[in-house]
Amino acid sequence: MIFGVDYYPEKWDRSEWESQAKLIKDGGFNTVRMGEFAWSLFEKQEGSFNFAFLDEAIDILACEDINVIFGTPTACAYHSAKRGCKNNRGALWSGDCEA
Repeated sequence: MIFGVDYYPEKWDRSEWESQAKLIKDGGFNTVRMGEFAWSLFEKQEGSFNFAFLDEAIDILACEDINVIFGTPTACAYHSAKRGCKNNRGALWSGDCEA
């Protein structure tokens, strides 16, 4: 059975990743979902992608026998901000917007 939790390593100091993986395992979780809010880290320059930090996080989680579900980063404000999309309150909109 999959018993999972969200995990966003990009929000934590790298020195904490091993202890967090152990806490996730000790909490009885065997799966994490990650990646969907990190697009600005994957593509710091348009068209140039770097997933190295996630590779390292996945390796650390694997040492604790924790599976990873990679969330496609479509739910982040990065693309909307890049396109200048706003919701009706003027805040950046993280969903679809009209061009």
